[in-house]
Amino acid sequence: MCGARFIRDHSLPTAARNTCSGCLAGRELVGAYLVVDGAFMSHDGERNTPGPGRGGAGLVLVGDAGEIVATLVCRFEAAHSADAEHQAVVRGARWVPHVPIYTDSQSHAEMRPGELGRDVRYLEPHNRGEAHRIAHLLSVEGRNRPDAPATLDQPAQDVL
Repeated sequence: MCGARFIRDHSLPTAARNTCSGCLAGRELVGAYLVVDGAFMSHDGERNTPGPGRGGAGLVLVGDAGEIVATLVCRFEAAHSADAEHQAVVRGARWVPHVPIYTDSQSHAEMRPGELGRDVRYLEPHNRGEAHRIAHLLSVEGRNRPDAPATLDQPAQDVL
């Protein structure tokens, strides 16, 4: 889901076998909600040009008190900017199940609940805060990494 290679040990349960170890660790995290953002740039270096290119997703897990519990940077190939936003929602849903997901893409928030059976909400422009700012920066970082796998960052006190 993050762009890294999956674990290829068939003795593992399906979820572990089809998920990279960093993303699998996300299933153990506890938070109140997840903020996601996607970024895209075509292979010719233009942001708004249609066609295949590099995508990135920034995922930010926020705790009950509004603190940032963990972040994840993902890198992947994307067809266009809407695909990058879609991938951010999908990867967030797989990374930390059972928490509401907030996205700045209204169209993706409207279509995701039926498709993923998840609580996906639109993050209004006037209500975007620090978690969204960090998610956006992480998505751009992921998009700009040439071949880097996903990276998980957690505050020291919340190490698994």
